[in-house]
Amino acid sequence: MDKIDRRILKSRQAIQSTFLQLLVKVGFDEITVKNLTEKADIGRKTFYLHYIDKYDLLDKIVDDHIAQLREICDQKQNTGL
Repeated sequence: MDKIDRRILKSRQAIQSTFLQLLVKVGFDEITVKNLTEKADIGRKTFYLHYIDKYDLLDKIVDDHIAQLREICDQKQNTGL
């Protein structure tokens, strides 16, 4: 598996955590790429290098969480729990 650059991981983490904070605070409909990138202190170009739009960002966050849940379930199944 290829190792991902730490800067890429840091940018994605900043975008995703800021998105989740805004989601709780203002709701999905009120989130814009502009206010997300300002709050995350990243450029809009950086956002668009990782995601198509806020819908794509939400999809990727959901996909990541589902993958984590699958991994947990697989581990439990393999240990007989």
